[in-house]
Amino acid sequence: MSPIKVDVEEKKRQILLAAARVFASSGFQASTVAAVARKAGVSKGSIYDYFKSKREMFVMLVQEMLRQDAEEISKIATGAGSAREKIESVFESWVAKAREWQELSGLMLEFWAEASQGERSGSLSRFFNKSYKDYHRMLKGLLDEGISNGEFRADTDCDQTAAMVIACLDGVLLQSALDRRLGEVGPLKDTFLQFLLQGIARPGDAPAGTSRKGARR
Repeated sequence: MSPIKVDVEEKKRQILLAAARVFASSGFQASTVAAVARKAGVSKGSIYDYFKSKREMFVMLVQEMLRQDAEEISKIATGAGSAREKIESVFESWVAKAREWQELSGLMLEFWAEASQGERSGSLSRFFNKSYKDYHRMLKGLLDEGISNGEFRADTDCDQTAAMVIACLDGVLLQSALDRRLGEVGPLKDTFLQFLLQGIARPGDAPAGTSRKGARR
């Protein structure tokens, strides 16, 4: 009888998904490998066939979430459309990801808290820093593109604006994790996007979703 072949990558994905839910509900520090195993429907010992430790699962979760986000934003940035349309698509992608991971929003607090430990967090802090630099670079590139195309004001500070966008999007995620009464993040995204596009629009131009009468001069 031939041995049963195990799809290693699929098994790792299942365990990581179980770990994400356990970490989100119990917190990283209080979670145990045994709890992850129960959630994944496997034995505790088999977890170590795929991961060296609970921390390795945690780090891989962070890397996978940020990798997916960066990949999506990169596709948008290099795709067709105006700079404004690409920025709108970035926001739509962010909302879709926020909905997908809504039940795990508390896990982001764990990620940020761990990464804030600097060198004590090891590779996690370095990975976070690299990811944020990549996000900043791609957003700044879209803003520069908009200025070159005549879509945005020439005096727009692209560096500061890109940093502000990242901070605001992260801020909404943080609020939704702390206060579930906020509910759907879509309206928050729409409000912030309108403020952003109004702020960087050329004088006399009305950003998408606003009328010329309503556009700020």
